[in-house]
This record gives sequence, structure tokens and C-alpha cells, in this order.
Amino acid sequence: MNMTNTYKKNSKLFYIVFLLAILSVINTVEGYIYCKNGIDSIFFTLEGISIVISLLLLHSIWCIFDEGKCSTFRRH
Repeated sequence: MNMTNTYKKNSKLFYIVFLLAILSVINTVEGYIYCKNGIDSIFFTLEGISIVISLLLLHSIWCIFDEGKCSTFRRH
């Protein structure tokens, strides 16, 4: 199994891990800015970015769970 097949097979998982890593870095920087400067425009900008990344993460996880559902058809 080569690297491209592994990436294609697990691309959504890699995307979610990447979003989690970015989110943790942004939240760490946001905490530092809050401690040093208090609430200012940079804090609100980072908070907005954090919310957008959280929504992308939630959407990605939701899509993965929807893909795994089975459809059952009932005959009348």
C-alpha cells in the first residue's frame, strides 16, 4: 500500500486532525493575547476564526456520521 492510497482512504480523518491542530494553536494564541492585552480587536478576530474552524470541524464530523448510515426500505 503506497502513501497516496493511504491518504485517499483516510483523507477526512487527516482533515479533522488538521482542523483540531489549527484550533488548538489558535486557542493557545488567543489565551496568550487575552492574558497580555485583555479583550481587544485581535482577540475578537481570533475568536471569530476559532468559531469558523469549530463549525467546519462539526460539519466534517457530521458528514462522516451521515455517510455511515444504512438505508432500510420497507415494503407496503
